[in-house]
Amino acid sequence: MRDRVYFSHGDEMSEKWTWSRGSRQVAVVCVFVLAGCGGPKPYVREGFLEHPPRRVAVLPFVITYAYDLEADQALPESHEVGRGVLRKTFYHALTPYGYEDVKPVEVDETLAAAWGPLDDGGWREASPQALGEALGADALIYGELTRLMHFSTPLYTETSLSASLRMVDAASGDILWRQQAKVAERGGALVQKGQVVDFLKDQARSFHPEVKFLRVSDIAVRRLLRGFPDPPLAMEPAAPSPSHGAEASHDGTRRFAILPLGMKHRGWRKPAAFLRAELTASPLCAALTIHANTEE
Repeated sequence: MRDRVYFSHGDEMSEKWTWSRGSRQVAVVCVFVLAGCGGPKPYVREGFLEHPPRRVAVLPFVITYAYDLEADQALPESHEVGRGVLRKTFYHALTPYGYEDVKPVEVDETLAAAWGPLDDGGWREASPQALGEALGADALIYGELTRLMHFSTPLYTETSLSASLRMVDAASGDILWRQQAKVAERGGALVQKGQVVDFLKDQARSFHPEVKFLRVSDIAVRRLLRGFPDPPLAMEPAAPSPSHGAEASHDGTRRFAILPLGMKHRGWRKPAAFLRAELTASPLCAALTIHANTEE
């Protein structure tokens, strides 16, 4: 028995065949993640932190390589899942930084209203100035995926992506920051003592591309944000409330801040930063704000 598989790389998509011969087939493949050795250094425009943008919008990420598809064929569903998961993961990880962000749902609704359905790509023809004005953003994050793969058989699994991101000044169109990352998680049949459980877990995850892409996106985003400029958060001056200990804004709402998490071990720095980002982006902060308002 043989299975037809599409492998995409760069601007090409080739066909390969995998063979299975029942019990006579022997494979020795382990589950591992490839993420490079540190990756390239990010580009940051000189003097960035002297006049950083205040409000940043993360635009829909775009798959840039050409597919060898028929006219009536759509993009692989798993690739669309991977594109969305990477954008969402990056947005959540960006929230603790010193920028005022625009929620992705607001970005998508605004772009669709002004330039039509997102998949039609009308917004991609717009200038940074037009996008910034429509979104009320000082800077825009563009994301391009040059490679996506989600492939699964009992003998071999792979979920991988290559992405290039850049921050563009909405007023001038100049690139303020740029970075790229390549991550792959691969696995397969390794029936050896102590590794059968890992193999079964990998097979179970492979049926859910959103889970696999979340794993590789988490690693990719950490690498993308390494060296990312983090300006002080611009806060409107307001007198703190002695009864609640939270900052009160002019409209009566209260703003809560999740401080950096304490750690017993230095090796926990990255997980702690990721957890803080998830808490900041979660409904928890909104619930705290609502609770504070109802206590008045």
